[in-house]
Amino acid sequence: LTSAAQARFAVFAEVGVSISRQFDLAGQQWALGVTPKYVEVLTYDYLYLGKDIDTAEFTLDEGEKRYSSFNVDIGAAHELGDGWQIGAVIKNLIPQEYETIRNNTITLDPQLRIGAAHRSDWTTVAIDLDLSENDPIGFGPATQYLGAGVEFNLWETLQLRAGYRHNLSDSDTSVATAGIGLSPFGVHIDLAAAANSDEITGSLQLGVRF
Repeated sequence: LTSAAQARFAVFAEVGVSISRQFDLAGQQWALGVTPKYVEVLTYDYLYLGKDIDTAEFTLDEGEKRYSSFNVDIGAAHELGDGWQIGAVIKNLIPQEYETIRNNTITLDPQLRIGAAHRSDWTTVAIDLDLSENDPIGFGPATQYLGAGVEFNLWETLQLRAGYRHNLSDSDTSVATAGIGLSPFGVHIDLAAAANSDEITGSLQLGVRF
């Protein structure tokens, strides 16, 4: 009778346009990019107590609350020469808070990440680091990732990727990653997955380059 079942999560859908420009500054190559985006957020929050766990009629809509807002990502990169590049990005520059149907708060704070990469005609090797710790949406651990990976780019059309992402805040949630990308005629389709012994996640991204 003292048992409880809880679930809390959120679904984020984003539509944005990336605008970037490369320029010379004091004889050095720099690039700056901005992505304004529309964000649709669905929050879900459930709690069942005691004997209600067995008899509860669960529907997804019951714990749903919907929000929409605008946000922006910005980034900068610097060419060091010989294929080396460094960069930084701030995702979700405008902090947001979303209240669930049970009056819990899901916070979306800006995320700052720095990285370095080496690029050749066929390969890219990269490493990146979260400079801030990110709070969980539900009941999971906090995250602060150090990631490394490699991409093989075949004929500017097919990309194969593999990597590893280590959680500095909780090493048990570190994950291996893999992905594949297709870039025919300016259209870019990217499919990726990350997994460890306890969880698996995936993403699908579609873009147009012009």
